[in-house]
Amino acid sequence: MSAPALTQSPELEGFRGLLRFAADPLGSLEEARRLHGPFVSYRQSRGNVRLVFDPELVDELMVGGADHIIKDEFTRQLKPVMGEGLLTNEGQPWKKQRKLLAPSFQPKHLQAYARVMVDCAEAMVDHLRGGGVRSIHADMMHLTLEVVVRTLFGGSVVRADEVERLLDQVTSDYRRLLMSWRAAFPGWFPFYSRIRFGRARKQLRKVIDELISERRRAPPGNDMLSRLLEAKDDAGRGMSEQQLLDEAITVLIAGHETTALTLCYALDQLARHPTELTVLERELAEVLAGRSPRFEDVPRLRYCGAVVKETLRLYPPAWATGREVVTELTLGGVKLPPGTLLLVSPWVVQRDARFFREPLRFRPDRWLNGETDGLPKLAYFPFGAGPRVCIGSHFAELEAALLLATLTSRCTFSLTSEAPLLLSPSVTLRPRGPMEMRVVVRDGPS
Repeated sequence: MSAPALTQSPELEGFRGLLRFAADPLGSLEEARRLHGPFVSYRQSRGNVRLVFDPELVDELMVGGADHIIKDEFTRQLKPVMGEGLLTNEGQPWKKQRKLLAPSFQPKHLQAYARVMVDCAEAMVDHLRGGGVRSIHADMMHLTLEVVVRTLFGGSVVRADEVERLLDQVTSDYRRLLMSWRAAFPGWFPFYSRIRFGRARKQLRKVIDELISERRRAPPGNDMLSRLLEAKDDAGRGMSEQQLLDEAITVLIAGHETTALTLCYALDQLARHPTELTVLERELAEVLAGRSPRFEDVPRLRYCGAVVKETLRLYPPAWATGREVVTELTLGGVKLPPGTLLLVSPWVVQRDARFFREPLRFRPDRWLNGETDGLPKLAYFPFGAGPRVCIGSHFAELEAALLLATLTSRCTFSLTSEAPLLLSPSVTLRPRGPMEMRVVVRDGPS
C-alpha cells in the first residue's frame, strides 16, 4: 500500500489556527483528518507541524523512527512535576531507567497487585454505601491513587490522604499554568497559582522522599518500591535517591489518573447503554457467583475486558502524543528535518470508520465477535507504541478490569442527566466538570 500524501491544513496555520486548536483540540484534529486526510502539515510559530492519522505511518514513526525522535516540548514541560522520570527522560538515561523499572511490571508480579486492587475497590464500595449523587471523577481518582500508593509503597500507607491532597494541588495548578493564558507569561511571573504550585511540589517531594526512606528501612516486600530499591544495572549500580524520587512521583501521577478516567468513561457508557450493562452484569454473576473477583478470574471476564478496551478506544486518556525530530527522518516518503513537530492522535485513529464499523458507537462486542481481528497493527494504541509504549499497560488493564468488575457487581451507577458527555482535553482527556452519577450499593460479598 502506498503512503498517504502529505497535505496542507490552512485552518491550523498561524495565530488564528493556534487559537482554533486551543479552543477545540479534538474538533480541530477531527476536522484536519476529515478535510485533508491521514497525513497533514501546517506551520506554526515554533516550526513545521505534521499530524499523523494513519496506522502504518504511526508504526513507521513510533517504531521504525524511534531513534530519530524525542518527546515534544509539551511533555518536557512536565519536568517541574515529574523530574527526570521515565515519562520525561530521554536517551541513555531513559534506557537505563526503563530497564531498571521493567521487572516491577512483569506479569509474575501482577497477582500480588491484583489483591491490593480488589481490596481498594471493596473499600470504595463501603465508602459509597451512603448512596446519593457522587462526583464519579473524584471518587475514581481517589480509588486509583489508593491502589498505586499501596502497590508502590506496600501495605496501608498512613499518609495516603496527604499524598492525594498534595498531588491534586500540584497537578491542578500545573495544568492551570500550562494550559491557559498564563503559559504566555515568563516562568518568574508571580501568579498565586505558580507560588502555590511551588510550595505544594516541594512538600510533595518531601513526603515521598520520607516514604521512600521509611520503606528502605523496612524488610523487602511485594511492592514496587522494594523492587526498585533492589534493582541494579549492568554495572551493579542501583538508582540514586533523586532517580527513586522522580520515578516514584512519575508512577504516582501517570499510574492513577489514566485508569481513573477509564473507569469514569466506562461507568458513563454503561449507564447510557443498558443492554451492554446487562450483558456485563450477567457475566459477572456467572463468573463470580456473588464473591469478589480474583486475578485468575480475569481471563474468564471476557466481556468486562472488552468494555475496558472499547472505553479506551472511544476515550483514550492519552488522546494525543507529540514527538520532535532530532535527526532527519523520512516518514511516508517525506523527509522531515530536525525540529519538525509531530502529533499522533489515538482519539482520531481509533474513531476512524476505515477500521471500526460504527466507530462512534459504544460496542464492546466488537472485540469478541471477530470484527476487529484484522485490524492494522496500530489502528488501536491507547498506551502508545514503539520503545516508549506505556510500561504499565498490563497493570492498567488488569486494574481497570478488576475495579470495574468489583464496582459494577456491587453498585448501580445511573446518570443524573441525559446531557452529552463533555470533555476537557489537556494533559489527559478529562471530563469537563465533576461528572456526577447517582450510586446505589446493592447487597453482595462482604
